[in-house]
Amino acid sequence: MTELNVELKSDSTKDCILIYKNKTSEERILLHEDAKPSEENTKKRTSELLVANLIKHIKSPYEDPRESLIHHLMRTFEFKNKTVDCSRKLDESADKYLLDIMATFDKVYVSNFGNIDWVVRKEDIQVFCKRIKDLYISLKLKEGENRFKFDEALECEKLWIHDDSSWLDIENLLTRETKMTQLQLYDVTDQDVNNIFIQWINGNATNVLSYVWFFVKNPTSDIVIFKDIAAKEIT
Repeated sequence: MTELNVELKSDSTKDCILIYKNKTSEERILLHEDAKPSEENTKKRTSELLVANLIKHIKSPYEDPRESLIHHLMRTFEFKNKTVDCSRKLDESADKYLLDIMATFDKVYVSNFGNIDWVVRKEDIQVFCKRIKDLYISLKLKEGENRFKFDEALECEKLWIHDDSSWLDIENLLTRETKMTQLQLYDVTDQDVNNIFIQWINGNATNVLSYVWFFVKNPTSDIVIFKDIAAKEIT
């Protein structure tokens, strides 16, 4: 079954739609107006097209040709998976076409690895709030950056944070995220795990969390992690 992936590169002129059926064959549609097809890849059967050329054959009510094309592809073809790979800060103006339809994708990956110019701010994460069901975040805050604690509701069902979870405010996390069913946090402390367990065990009725996974940095013992945990009395 064919898969659709929108790739937002650290260099926005290389943004593309990637459609592939297997590991040896793919179609790449270049999204930037100044994009130019690259030389043919001999290791993989790759064809590159320009969004400006394709949109000439599509009737659409959308002004942005990129949004028109993505809508057309989703209406025309049945994709096994529809994902977004974001490797840069999103601009709410220039990337509005994608933000408007991001909820139609199955999963969104966000990572600043390989992008030395992306200094992560709180607003860089805010842009994903209330738009995504399955969110995978791998952000590494560099030394000297302004540290922040993100304490707003992402309103996603699955949240996977890899490499560095220090930017996420653990306090009242499950109270904020009432839609969350799965949670994975990387590089957390014993105290963070203990905090989440207390929230989970004593959570309100609206919380539907069913799965948690933690990678604990410098773990001590289960005795510390489960210290002072006591469930509310069931009435």
